[in-house]
Amino acid sequence: MNDFSSSSESETDVPIAAPPTNHDTPPTTTEASPTASGNQQTKPLRRTHSVAHQDFHAKNIVLFNVDLETGGNLCGPVQISAAAFDPQKNVSLAEFDSYVKPADGAEWNQHTINVHGIEPSQQRIKDASKIEDVWRDLLEYFERLLEGGKKGIILAWGGKACDVEWMFRITEETHLGILKMPDNVPYFCDPRHVIHHHKKCELQVEGMLGLGCAEVWNTNIPSVQMR
Repeated sequence: MNDFSSSSESETDVPIAAPPTNHDTPPTTTEASPTASGNQQTKPLRRTHSVAHQDFHAKNIVLFNVDLETGGNLCGPVQISAAAFDPQKNVSLAEFDSYVKPADGAEWNQHTINVHGIEPSQQRIKDASKIEDVWRDLLEYFERLLEGGKKGIILAWGGKACDVEWMFRITEETHLGILKMPDNVPYFCDPRHVIHHHKKCELQVEGMLGLGCAEVWNTNIPSVQMR
């Protein structure tokens, strides 16, 4: 998987709202190549492993399929879901699912309501907790599954411009200094972006781009495996 992003990647590899972190940047290896004038110049070698390769090799990874539903830009998240997977044991772990009550005065967008069917008048929203409480429960969920020094990878279908960007928007804008991103989760992968570079991938089937991660992973394609 060479399409993983980390906080040490360039700005084009992470969501726009991604903040700077204290993760070390991997050293860049270069090679010399001749120019038209005969002078030598250096250029970066193509990376041949995922940035998460060492953690995969050490069997130290937990995958988190994350999905956020929002009521629109002026509303914010109305549901946060996650499902954890252990790629070493090839087993599903615990799931997280919680509705979120938007702040008073939030403006719902009818288009987003039509997409996910969640409305402000529904009891599941009226009874939901505020984002502060839901987010703290989410952090506890991540922390519990990453005990023992495990590293997490957030997987989000189309999430580079949506789910993960919303996570950073919450932690770095609307609730800066109050809420934070999960600890020990330095990697992000957008499966939609990954298969875009592999035209022969068997997940490239008609209609698949309209589905979420859960449906993709449950697709009955025996030859598709995590690599």
